[in-house]
Order: sequence, then structure tokens, then C-alpha cells
Amino acid sequence: MKQRVVRWTGFLSLYFISIVYSAAQTDTHVQKDHESVSSIGPLYVQAFDLTQSFDGKIQLVNQDLKSDLNGYELEWSIERIDAWNGAQLLFSDRISLDNIEAEPYTEISLDLPANWEEGDVLNLSLFGKDGALNYSLSEPIRMPKEGNQNYFKQRLPLENQPILVRESTVDFQIAAGENLYIFSKQKGNLELVKIGRRFVNFSQTIEEGLFSSAIQKLTWKRLKDGSVQIKSTYQSNSKELAWTVLPNGELKVEIFSNEALADLGALEFAFPEEKVKYAQWIGEGSNRENEQNHFGIWKKDLKDLLAERDFDSDSRVSYPYIHALFLETDDGSIEVRSETPSVYLSLDKPEVMDNSTEQSGRIALASELKLYFSISKDFSPLNTSSASIIPVNLKENKTELSSSMVMWFRFN
Repeated sequence: MKQRVVRWTGFLSLYFISIVYSAAQTDTHVQKDHESVSSIGPLYVQAFDLTQSFDGKIQLVNQDLKSDLNGYELEWSIERIDAWNGAQLLFSDRISLDNIEAEPYTEISLDLPANWEEGDVLNLSLFGKDGALNYSLSEPIRMPKEGNQNYFKQRLPLENQPILVRESTVDFQIAAGENLYIFSKQKGNLELVKIGRRFVNFSQTIEEGLFSSAIQKLTWKRLKDGSVQIKSTYQSNSKELAWTVLPNGELKVEIFSNEALADLGALEFAFPEEKVKYAQWIGEGSNRENEQNHFGIWKKDLKDLLAERDFDSDSRVSYPYIHALFLETDDGSIEVRSETPSVYLSLDKPEVMDNSTEQSGRIALASELKLYFSISKDFSPLNTSSASIIPVNLKENKTELSSSMVMWFRFN
């Protein structure tokens, strides 16, 4: 693809914030620290559709027509995500923007290699005349289902085991090898996980409003591949919840809604907060200003994640467009992978107070970490003082939102 620069005009624009990427060809890294741009600058990139038909052409928007682009450089790079080991740089180049006249819109060809789709992430960074980073963005090359297949393709497959089912009056206990999963008959939710002799207190929370308090119908069956599925239909709404235990010990959960997307609700899980060591995820950064619109692999301690909550409004910290999540805990590791586009992960740690003492002061009890997976129909871009900027949610424009959500779980 030959590099060329031509003038072009249009109307939509997209604001991206800065992130610094390594330039070493063999570097493997996990994103941690990011530079911040507090306001929209005069130069940025218009929204583009990063699909298999992407031809490597982007539109550079210039709101300051009083100056040319002499001294500016645009850097692109393609990275591959290697499971939870980090991201490896495959290709990169820097394009000089000298001799480009001041026009509102300019089309730039990135001159990507023919095999650029071997990577998982496209990064773009714009450097000013002083060499400082003006802004940058990163976009996933694949949707979550195809992305996870590529991120973890080098991982050895798990061994299949016969699945045993034990049914009592209150629960189903399903074992695949040393993995045991306990599901409630009252609500159809996952209640407990046991790996060998280790109990993992990872459970699904069923709340009023998301699912009814009573099950209209609960069934289980053995599928053709040997998997065992438990399906629950709830009263007073159109939701269905299906848990599937696979012979290799993995779990699959799917929720369906026959009505509006908003009726789909969220999948909520709980785990003892004090047992979480750190979290990694493949997706965008948090909803803080300096981490939005940066897709990649992240790693943070739990205390840093929870510190990002807005305590004034008691809101949950949100991580958009999650492809996968990894929690390292005292009870082993917990991995969650998404098949559904536009899934948001929200974290919260509700405080549980003991009011039973006669003293006036309340005592904080051991708390649980709450994880919420939901399909967000609304996108809340950063507020901007420039009325000429039209925020565009690029990822949700790529695909129609689903009326179901599919997640995979692996416990080690």
C-alpha cells in the first residue's frame, strides 16, 4: 500500500486521549501508565471502521487552519496480545506530516503491511512540533469472540473428563474432573466452585429487577458433546439463564431476553475482596479521563482499581469493551472471556456495617468485591468545551447490540 496524502472534507469527528507505547520490536509489555490530555487539541483523528475491509486510510482533522503541519509526525504500530503475558510489537512506522497545507480534513494512508491483521491492536500517536505527544488511540482489530481465539491460541487445551451430575432437593452439583460447580435450584445461579480440595467462593448474585425471585422453569440436560446444561426461565420477565459445564472443566453462561435490550440486565458476581491480589483485563481502561479509548492489556492491583471509584457519587468504576478478565486470588486464578461485543465491566465494594453493637460506632465487616458484566446501550464520552466536536462511539457503530450475553469462565 503506497503512502499518499490527499485532502478530504467531512463532518464527524472522534476525540482520543494519549497513551505511550514501546517502540522496541521485541518488547512484551502490559499497559500501566498513561499520559493525559485534558482538552481536545486542534488535531485529531476522525472515526474509522477497523474491520477486514479497512484499507489503512484515516482522516486527520485540523481545527487550527492558521498553521500547517510542518514538524508533526504520526506514528502507528500493530501489537499482538499474548494471552496474559503482555503485548508484543509486530510492526510500526512514523509518517512525517511536513508540507501538508492547513485544511480541515486530510486523508492519510498508513501504508500497513499486507499481514497487519496478524496483530490484535492498532495504535496511533500524533507528535507535535516539539516532539511531545498530542494524543493517541488504540483500537482492537477483532471482536471479542474472534479476539479471544487469537489471544489464547498458543495455550494448551484442557483435558476432557466425564461429567457427573448429583441432584439434591436444593441444588445441582456438577463435576468435570476435579472441578465441581454447585448451582441453586431456587434461582438457577452459580453458588460455589470447588477445584480439587480448594473452595472458591465465586458466586453469581441474583437481584430483584434483574431476575425474578422465583424460577418458572428449571431444567437440565446432557448435550451431544458431553456437556451438561442447566437452564432457568424466570417469572414476570422474559429472561433465560443457561449455565453449561464443559468436559474440559470450563463454564459457559448465557442470558437471553426476548424483549428489549434494556431488559437483558447484567450478570453480577461476588468474591471475597481481601483474597484478590491483582486484576488483568483485555479491553479499554477505566472511565477515568486519561484511560478511555485505549484498548489493550492492563494490569492493576485491586486497591488501585477500587480507588478509581467516584466516592462523592458512590458510582462504580467502569471498564468498557471488555474482551477478557483475569483475577489472581488466594484461591487460585479466575478467568472470564466474553463472546459479546460492547460488554462493560463494573467493579464495586459495598461496605457491610455491623450495627449489632451497643456502641454508637459501626464496625465494617469483611466485604465482597462485586463484578457486573452488562451490555451498555449508552455511551458517555468526555465532556468537551468545543461545540464543533461530535462524539462518536466507534465500536458500537460496528455491530448491532445483541439481545443475549455469552461469557466463559476458567478456574485454575
